[in-house]
Amino acid sequence: MLTTAERKAAIAEKWQYYRTRKSQRKRNLVNHEFAFRVDDVGAGWEYVHFELDGKTVGSYRVSYIGPGVRDFVEIVTHMKEKDYQEVVFCNEPGEYVLLFSRRGDNIYVWLPSMEDGFFLKYDAFVDQVTEEFNRVYG
Repeated sequence: MLTTAERKAAIAEKWQYYRTRKSQRKRNLVNHEFAFRVDDVGAGWEYVHFELDGKTVGSYRVSYIGPGVRDFVEIVTHMKEKDYQEVVFCNEPGEYVLLFSRRGDNIYVWLPSMEDGFFLKYDAFVDQVTEEFNRVYG
């Protein structure tokens, strides 16, 4: 398992890649259809799903015992003031660490199930996450 410093270094490499692309390629990197879905199944578990361009790129069973969807939404909405956040979803027998890094109007999202992660416009990301949260938890 990587340390926080190692994870930050890996994220910095992704931003370096982004910065060195030409304008059209940068637009293509952040121009995705993104969806965030939550299944509140009760009995101590929630399921969260990340979709990119119509494909599920990450599905995680999240325990109510640890940080849950509410904590995740709070972290995502506060990324306006931060440039890096880690979210830990508890599961049995371990945990999932999700990484988020924002630079200006863009966010880089790294999921355990998606080695290269993806870039998005931050506002599109946070809007989708909060919309789904409000739909499920009203």
